[in-house]
Amino acid sequence: MTDLDLLASIEDSTVVATGADAWVLGGFVELVPANTITSQFELRYLSIKNLDHNTIYEIVLYAIEGEIARIRVAKNENINIIITPTRTITIAANSQIQARAASKLGGSVVTRGGVLYYEYERDKQ
Repeated sequence: MTDLDLLASIEDSTVVATGADAWVLGGFVELVPANTITSQFELRYLSIKNLDHNTIYEIVLYAIEGEIARIRVAKNENINIIITPTRTITIAANSQIQARAASKLGGSVVTRGGVLYYEYERDKQ
């Protein structure tokens, strides 16, 4: 098994807004553009930073296969970056990954810092 690859650095972040009300998902936001990962892959970890409220967040990830992961994280005043395991199904090569978020408070912002993924084809080399 090869090492995990990091897609996007902490500085190269995507902002995902929650819905205005509690536990309402916000709009779709692209995390991984189509044709970025050219072999089948799995997402293994999601790095999240700059959560704007001390509350519970839910992040839902989507690919062409539909919903591929649902992650809940809690933020308090001592946490600025959360790295959470995110084991997904095998995702088709060249797939776009999108995210939506919700929070217990509503009206929040989630800033994604990076995605660690595992690419299958590299195992065969």
